[in-house]
Amino acid sequence: LAAIDLDDFDDTYRPLAEMALADARKAIEAAIAERRELDRAAAELAERQRQADEEAAQRKAAQEAEDRERAERQKAEDDARAAEREEQQRQESRRRAVQDAIDELRCCAFAPADGVEELRRRIASLEDSPVTALYFDDRVPEAEAVRVASIDTLRVRVQEAEALGR
Repeated sequence: LAAIDLDDFDDTYRPLAEMALADARKAIEAAIAERRELDRAAAELAERQRQADEEAAQRKAAQEAEDRERAERQKAEDDARAAEREEQQRQESRRRAVQDAIDELRCCAFAPADGVEELRRRIASLEDSPVTALYFDDRVPEAEAVRVASIDTLRVRVQEAEALGR
């Protein structure tokens, strides 16, 4: 528009040409202003979108970290429960083993025997086998009482067998 030369217009058309040129300049300036406003709005929108994307990425990262922590806590809890179950099973197995040992002490006094010598061997074996906490845990007093009772029972059986002449 700046290159347009209005000198070729005579006085009649020059005012119209100047008005048209002025209107064209205003329209172009308005279009430039509108374009600048649209560019500014687009930049703001792009910045808001970038911030929203960044916030979404942060939320996602935080959620993933929380999920990992939750999974780690769950695994730790599962491992602890498994260890607890294993410990309970180990304790139950040990309790059964101790009970079986006590029952074996009790049963040896009443098991059938092939004569007085076998009964005496059982007595000697029981007398030579002290009851220890290593084997009977906290049930040593009970196991010792059963051992002594079994020895006494075997001695009675020996006396009865000798009295009967077996």
